This record gives sequence, C-alpha cells and structure tokens, in this order.
Amino acid sequence: MLYIGQEVPGSIDEITIGYKGSYAGTLKQYNPKKPTKWGFKFFGLASSSGQVYDFLPYCGSTTFLNCGLSEEELKMGVGAQSVISLCKSIKDPDNTIVFFDNWFNGLNLLAYLREKYNLLALGTIRKDRIQKCPLTAEAAFKKLPPGSVESHVSAQATVVVRWLDTKPVLLASSAAGVEPMSSAKGQFVKSSGCRQDIACPRIIELYNQYIGGVDLSDQYVAENSVPTRSKRWYFPIFGYKIDLALANSYIQYVKDDELLGLVPELKTSKDFRLEVSKSLRTVESHRGRPTTAKAAKKNLIQSPSYRPSEETRLDGLNHWPTSERTRRKKIC
Repeated sequence: MLYIGQEVPGSIDEITIGYKGSYAGTLKQYNPKKPTKWGFKFFGLASSSGQVYDFLPYCGSTTFLNCGLSEEELKMGVGAQSVISLCKSIKDPDNTIVFFDNWFNGLNLLAYLREKYNLLALGTIRKDRIQKCPLTAEAAFKKLPPGSVESHVSAQATVVVRWLDTKPVLLASSAAGVEPMSSAKGQFVKSSGCRQDIACPRIIELYNQYIGGVDLSDQYVAENSVPTRSKRWYFPIFGYKIDLALANSYIQYVKDDELLGLVPELKTSKDFRLEVSKSLRTVESHRGRPTTAKAAKKNLIQSPSYRPSEETRLDGLNHWPTSERTRRKKIC
C-alpha cells in the first residue's frame, strides 16, 4: 500500500488483532475500552475511506528501535513515537493533514510535526496536556448555551479549541481553528421533538469527517475474516494481513470503478473475496522456479511401428500373440 496513491488527509489509530492464547508472552495486550479486549496491538495509518497504508506492531520497549527515530524522538511518549514513525511513510507531507485522538495528541507533538516534517495535525486532546492554556473553568463553561466556543493560539502556531455540545469537547490543531463556523445537530429538545441546530467550529467538522479510517478498515476486516484459531500465536497476525489485503483491494476496486464511471459488479466485500478465491484456484501452477519465457517444445521424431503386409494380415494363419519384455502396445 506504500506504492499506490495516498488519500489526504489520513488518520492514525490503534488496531487490535484478537488473541486469547498463552503462547505470545508479553506481546498480548489487554485494553478494556476496546471491542476486542485481548490481542496484539498495532498502530495504523489509514485514509478516510478505510485503506490502511502502513501499520506498526507494538512490541514493548523494542517497538521503535528500527523505525529511524532520532534521540530526541525516542525520549517522547509511545503515542508521539508511533505517530512520527507512521508519518515517515507519508509521500506528500506538505499537503497532508493527520488526525488522531487524545491518546496520541499533545501540544509538543503538534509543534514538532510542523517544525521537523512540515506536517499539519489535528485531534482531541486531554486536559492534562494543554500545558498552561488559559481556558475558562469547566464548571462555568458547562453553564453556557450549547454551541459555545472558546479558543487560544500558542506561540508555536497551535490552537486549542473547546466546544460545548452535550458536554465540553477539547481539541488541539496546527491545521484548522474555529472559522468558518457551520451548524450541527445538538441536544434533543422535548418541546419541539427534534434536535436543535447549534454552531459548530471548523475543527470539529474536519475531525468528525476524517478520524474514522482505521475503524472503517476494522469493519471491513471483521465482516468475513479468515478463521485463525490455532496454537501458533502468529496465525492471527498472518490471517489479519490476508484480510487487510483483501479489504484494501476491495476499496481500491470500488474507487477505480467510480473513477471510470462504472457500476461495480461485485457489490459487497464478500462477493469480492469469493471472486478472488475463484481466480486463485483457476490459475495454472507449476513446480520449480518460474521461467521468464516458455520453453519451446521439442519435435520428437518417432519411428513408425511395424505393420504387416495385406497378404499376411488376411491369410488367417498363425496369428498368435507374442510375449515381449518392453511391454509396448505398439508392437503387440
């Protein structure tokens, strides 16, 4: 996937490959907040359509040793290191915006990506990572009407935005801010029987539009996943790679048909997988090393078999079978 055209922007999130066995040692992780709580932890870079361009397995303290990170980057947290490692595979960082959630985001990371890689980023952020940003007290901010916004810009050209919906939402970005404002569906109003429209800043609109790429890929993979129940702990990872390749191929297949103005013949990812399996079963396979060109067939000159004359064949005398060691039917 590193050799095809990448969509911009992209999103970074965690991927969990399910595994409950006891053979993987410390590679098996537990996250109670994920749908798949036990398994192998990966970090993935995906487009908003669900194509995963790159992923990185989490292996504890040795995860980022071979990722080409500098000494300064190795001193950062796991979230920042995973973002930087995956961003190294982005082909056009000058025109790319990366989205991630509050597990990865931080003001220092946003400034570092912009300074070192000329890469813009956006995401939710935790309250303990906004340093000394002078925001209104949360108790007072909750009393404001829905759709209220406050923002502050740092000296490093990063903006922190807090927006009130049903509860306060905190984001930080080096790519977008409050303007231009749009509208969004807010709280449910009993008197009108519907949700009221509230003001929505640009940063919220972009985040909601592009953040779910990895989750969409997980949905495609989970629809028809390869059964990999085995004592060998690496089989689930191998099966996930097959499922991911098929999911990426199906998304690219739909994109190509839309680009050509065609209606996809294979409507679902299941139909696409069945077609791929049929094609693989009908391909002629040969043992040995594949050749660049087909070898020319040799014209073997065979000697004609002995045929008796018409008189001998029709005389009706002494036509008895003979026993030969060669056992060739041509001379019987």
